[in-house]
Amino acid sequence: YFYKNETTKREIDVIIQQDGKVIPIEVKSGNTRANSLKALLKNNKDIPYGYKFVDGNTGVSEDGIITL
Repeated sequence: YFYKNETTKREIDVIIQQDGKVIPIEVKSGNTRANSLKALLKNNKDIPYGYKFVDGNTGVSEDGIITL
């Protein structure tokens, strides 16, 4: 992982910066829920979306998670 909050134990696998914007990325193998990514987006309104890479369905959720 790239970032871990010691209080909540939430972690984000990769964080990149593009054009001054933070883009969080989660890579999932088994459990495809992205609770850490969801919480990060909810608590940081300046981060409008994040990516989740899974072996399965793709799409865009209401909470700003783009699944590829």
